[in-house]
Amino acid sequence: MSASVVATVVMLLVAGPAAAEWAMKPAASGSGCAVESTPESISDGYQTTRVRIRVDGKAVTVSSPSVFDGTVQDIGLAVDQHEFLSMDRLGDPRSVVFESRYADVVEQFKLGARVRLQLRFWPTWPTTGVHSVTVSLIGFTRAHTEFAGCN
Repeated sequence: MSASVVATVVMLLVAGPAAAEWAMKPAASGSGCAVESTPESISDGYQTTRVRIRVDGKAVTVSSPSVFDGTVQDIGLAVDQHEFLSMDRLGDPRSVVFESRYADVVEQFKLGARVRLQLRFWPTWPTTGVHSVTVSLIGFTRAHTEFAGCN
């Protein structure tokens, strides 16, 4: 086997499935596009639910079928060893929005290996505390580069 074939096989093995964790998708508004993570499982305190991250050029949004509890200011994210960033607001009961430091978060995503989401669910039920999940950032830079060319 030639050195270039071996290098290609090694690259595919290293970048293979993990590179598919982020993909460019149509924007929720129907125009343009966004970069989206694959869903990750997390306990919401009552059941297992899924969360995903969406980056649309204006905001980073975390969404879930479960309802977020925005009454306590401990929902946020941290990329690798960077500081914890609190959410800006709930977009709706099932989405958490980060927009005031959008450029910083995207730059951290590009340079980072993983992001830890700290979430709280079910504001009208007995509190279940915060729940965390880690999302790989492998593939984000590639997907974001494709996104930059989207109209």
